[in-house]
Amino acid sequence: MTLTAMVRSGLITLGVAAMTLSCRSVATPPPRARGVPIDAVWAGGVDGGAWILCKAVESRNYCSVYNDHTGNIWARGYFLLRGEKRGVSERELTYNSFDGESIHLTDGRSLIPVSGEVDFPKK
Repeated sequence: MTLTAMVRSGLITLGVAAMTLSCRSVATPPPRARGVPIDAVWAGGVDGGAWILCKAVESRNYCSVYNDHTGNIWARGYFLLRGEKRGVSERELTYNSFDGESIHLTDGRSLIPVSGEVDFPKK
C-alpha cells in the first residue's frame, strides 16, 4: 500500500469514527417542572425520563416519581429492593430509570413498589 493510500484510508477511518460519535445523543434533563422538589434527581435517557426522590425510612424507601415535563406525580409510596425485604441506604440511591412501576438503580438493582403502599395516580 502506498503512503497516499494509507493516508486516504486513515482519513476515511477517522471520518467514519467522527460521524459515529456525532450521532450519539447525550441524555440531558429537561428544565425542572413546577412542583418537582429541588432534591429530586432526573434519571432517564434520550427518549425521556423521570424526576425521582427517595428517602430511607426505617427498612424501606419512600419514593416520589414525577413526570419529567409536567411535574405530575407518577408514583408515590414505599418501595423495597427487588428480591429482598429491605430498602437501600441514602448513599445507594443512585437512579438509572423508572419504567412506570419499578425504580432502577445504576448498580443494576431495582426498587419495586410495596403492594398496596404505592399510589400510581392517573396520568
